[in-house]
This record gives sequence, C-alpha cells and structure tokens, in this order.
Amino acid sequence: MSKDLRIPITMEIPPEVSSAVEDRVSEDVAYVVAREKAIEKTYNNLKRRNSIRKLGEYLLNNWNKGEFIISDLCRATGSKENVVKMHIADLNFWRQFPLKLIPVPKKAGHLQSVLKDINTTEKYLRRKSRTIASMEQVYENMDSQVRVKKEEYAHKTSSKVKVEEKEKEKEQEEDNLD
Repeated sequence: MSKDLRIPITMEIPPEVSSAVEDRVSEDVAYVVAREKAIEKTYNNLKRRNSIRKLGEYLLNNWNKGEFIISDLCRATGSKENVVKMHIADLNFWRQFPLKLIPVPKKAGHLQSVLKDINTTEKYLRRKSRTIASMEQVYENMDSQVRVKKEEYAHKTSSKVKVEEKEKEKEQEEDNLD
C-alpha cells in the first residue's frame, strides 16, 4: 500500500468538546505568539546590548565548536548560570534563532547542537514528549477535579435555593391559612 493513499477519518465530536478544544488551542497559540514577540523584542533591542543578544551572537559565532560548556558561556556573556540557562531556553523557543541546543548525555553542564548527533536528539525528543504527555495528564486531572468541584458547588447552591424557596412557600401557605 502506498504512503500517498490516505483515508480521511471523520468523527462526530460534540460541540461542547469541540469548543473547549478550540479555546485551549487558541490560548496556546496566543501564548506562543506573545512569548516569541517578547523574545524577539528583547533580542533585537539596539539601544543596549543585553545578555541574550550576547549569548546568541556568541553561539552563532562559535557554532562549529560542537559542544558548549555552560561555564564558558557564562564567562563569555558575563552572566550567571541561571540567566544563561534561561536565555538558552528562550533561544530554543524562538523560531527565528537558527541554533537549537540540547544537553549532552552523561556530561553535566554541556550543551550540543541538535544537528550534531541525530540519535541523541531523537532520544531527547522522546524523553521530552513523555514529559509533555505527563504534564498534559496532570493538567487534565486538575481540570476535571475543578470541573467536578464547580458542579458540586453549583448543586449545593441550587439545592440551598430550592430549600429556601420551599420554606418560603410553607410560610406563605401558613399565612394564607391564618
């Protein structure tokens, strides 16, 4: 069977589920766009030479090294280790930055380009996809708990209202009998 032959899968998704999924996707897309704009604005700020710009230029000028040591990056940019790690995460997130870095296995504090070793990159991506799946499951679990709690709260308030209405009706009936 050829790979070009694709059979479309159609499913009937309830409108409530569909709208919830669309809302979640639009929130995620809005977050990505806002974060990328913020990184780009910081990186391209020409008024002052900031640490993310220094790090990006250093990485682009020395990309052929193969491996980078975080302590060397700290010395080159004049930043602390946590700041360098945060900037690397931002540069990896930003689509316009051409160099993506991942940790070197079994070497703490070392980074390498994703293109240096494809097998290492594939293992890293598998591990990260499992992490993302786990975080999605945590999100879904918490979301369902909150939904259940809201329903319980709504049920309690509606039952209180019903009880109060019944009490008022009884009082009115007693007043009418008198």
